Amino acid sequence: MYRGSESTFNGKVVKRRFSRDQFYKSTEKRVDAMFKYNRNFVVN
Repeated sequence: MYRGSESTFNGKVVKRRFSRDQFYKSTEKRVDAMFKYNRNFVVN
């Protein structure tokens, strides 16, 4: 699982986040719908 981090930018603490797991899940769902692909595994 990939987690974001915090950094200081111009004196303010900013969060750098990118949910890699969520990105892969949503991308797989979209590509499967486009190509009418049916995956044979259970998704949590």
